[in-house]
Amino acid sequence: MRSSTQAHAHHTAAQRRKSSHSGTFFLTALLVLLLIAVVLFVFHPTEKALPMPEQPRIVRLDAGWTDQLVQCGNDKAVKAFIDQTIAEIAATPFGINAISWDGKTPDGEALFIDDTKTLPHAAFLSDRFDAMDYLLHAAENAELTVYLERLLPNPEDEVITTLAEKHEMPLLSPNVLSNQTPGWESGEVQLLDASAGGERAALALQQGNTAAGVILGDWSVLRQNPSEAVLFNAFLDGTLDDPTQAWSGKELAQTLAVTYPQHDNAKLYDKNVFLMGTSNPDAPLTLNGEPVERFTQQGSWGILVPLEYGTNTFTLENGGEPLEFHIEKPKPDPNKKPAKPEPPQPDGTPGEEAIGKKVQITDAIASALTEPWKSSSIEDTLYQGAVAEVVGVTEYQSGNIMTHAYKLSTGGWVRAKTSTIVDLPDAAFTGATISEDEASRSTVLEFTGNGTPAVYHTWENNQLTLRLLSAQWSGTLPESERFNASIEQQDKDILLTLNFSDTDPLYGWAVNYEDGITRLYFKHKPVLADGAKPLTGLTIMLDPGHGEGDNGAVGSGGLSAPVEKDANLALALATRTRLEQLGATVVMTRTEDTFPTLGDRVTALNTQHPDLFISIHHNSIDLTRNVNSVNGTEAYWFYEEGTELARLLTENVTSAINAVRSEPHQDRGNSYGYYYVTRSNICPATLLEAAFMTNPADYELSINPDVIWSEAGGIARAVYQFLREAALPTAA
Repeated sequence: MRSSTQAHAHHTAAQRRKSSHSGTFFLTALLVLLLIAVVLFVFHPTEKALPMPEQPRIVRLDAGWTDQLVQCGNDKAVKAFIDQTIAEIAATPFGINAISWDGKTPDGEALFIDDTKTLPHAAFLSDRFDAMDYLLHAAENAELTVYLERLLPNPEDEVITTLAEKHEMPLLSPNVLSNQTPGWESGEVQLLDASAGGERAALALQQGNTAAGVILGDWSVLRQNPSEAVLFNAFLDGTLDDPTQAWSGKELAQTLAVTYPQHDNAKLYDKNVFLMGTSNPDAPLTLNGEPVERFTQQGSWGILVPLEYGTNTFTLENGGEPLEFHIEKPKPDPNKKPAKPEPPQPDGTPGEEAIGKKVQITDAIASALTEPWKSSSIEDTLYQGAVAEVVGVTEYQSGNIMTHAYKLSTGGWVRAKTSTIVDLPDAAFTGATISEDEASRSTVLEFTGNGTPAVYHTWENNQLTLRLLSAQWSGTLPESERFNASIEQQDKDILLTLNFSDTDPLYGWAVNYEDGITRLYFKHKPVLADGAKPLTGLTIMLDPGHGEGDNGAVGSGGLSAPVEKDANLALALATRTRLEQLGATVVMTRTEDTFPTLGDRVTALNTQHPDLFISIHHNSIDLTRNVNSVNGTEAYWFYEEGTELARLLTENVTSAINAVRSEPHQDRGNSYGYYYVTRSNICPATLLEAAFMTNPADYELSINPDVIWSEAGGIARAVYQFLREAALPTAA
């Protein structure tokens, strides 16, 4: 029998063994739990959402994307589809840092676990699979915040609220997603769809305004056509200079004044006149005791008034001393005989003696006309230095002078004022060379020999036919990898026919004469660059109209405020920045208050060979009608290659202005116009009339820096869209 001491020792040992087994079990269990936690952490991260980015750039997982997800058919395929989407979004160069989704099928079934038991679970998913939860984890790994879209209010409000609280997700409210709320108001977070106003959104973000971010667009659309994201992302690059530097020192007054007519007691002969002026916008404005309706924010005004014979007195009041303004409408004198017109005087240009000699173009460009007295009867455009034989002469009256026009072998007429008579032999070419000009991205055909023959052209599809007048050919034309060419002598002219391929088609052509040498340039079609700077390598020429002593149209602010030449330059400077943000090289015909002549502008276009040319102007109209009802944007082209660019310009600039204008701004369309600066074959060329200087509301918009930036974005958008369509299908 063991003693009590032995029994106690035995009991103690047993307890130690039991305690040891319990400790081992506890440690084992703890290790297992830790292992499970590690596994869960690695393969199923925490549900706590990422913090909202300071400036969210959101892409929507829209109905088109959800349709594709539904087509996956099972949990595994859905996971793979979500993983692929997140990877693609993360790889874009658009700075996307957030996505949004409502988590429902088009039929309203939940693609998440609905803790409120309100929505049916999507039938193709297993009961406990939560696609929203999986999306959250995949997005978090890619450092993308997920916003929950609250598309509908009741009866699903509790569903959305519960889901947002469960995953700590920020909400997007319905007014943001429908873009119904103007400006930047949106509820929980301030956002604006980039496609509806990307220029404004980018400007607000750059200026540090209250905008918190932007919805770049729907992913199903964006992944196929990323243009909106490309533009918006580019417009955030760099700093923005103040475009109003174009009229430094000029201001729009907010005191009562009449600016048109420009002087008191002016003499006018019309039935009506559109009075214009400035005023204090915070005080009522009356004319002869009747209220004047203003459609502006800064006090500019305009009103159509009738004129009676004699002195017309107009009394204006605007919260201070009345202002009297007078217009004199002289009565016709029944006894006054019309002045006898002076007989036209000859201008001294050569007449019949020019027949058999050569005519050489002295202006930057000249028109070959079917009717010499009719400027619009243009048969073709000839360039400075071009030479052709005179086969006939006609005399005609232009204003108060008698002048001549010279008939060419083609039947066209060249006016004496654009040319000179020279005694030169025919051009004689013994061959040609072909090279590539990287600066203008053109194939250059340079003739061997002397002479600068005038060139007539026909361009249909990918065939260009050039007739070189009064020129002789005695050589062999070299072969080109770019085109098939044939050349033949036809009487006194050379006929050159070039056929370009569909893979490297003709984009534009030009003839340049220098030191008696004739060179033909054949431009390659533009190719957009890959990535965030798609216009890299392309050259755009901007031509701000008027300048220096040529004011252009005067607006309701008068001469002491910005006039058309100033508004043109401001818009061109802002457009240059927007295009450079897209990677383009921008050439300007002027950057200050200078005045390049029309010849200077055309010469720049015809020698620098840009990929696009846009002459920027602001419109005006005769001030004998109610100009308050005349607004809008229009554009002009001469060659059909410019029609699509003109259409895109009016469409995009109109949209840009409407984004900031309370009254609808009109798209007045595009039209043929034989403006000097649109007469180019080297590239599509247009003349843009952005808005009406003579409409007070348009005028105030045209000198508002925020609106100028919006318009500039619209022009850049039009250029990008045009070149995107013009680019080769094989472009990167």
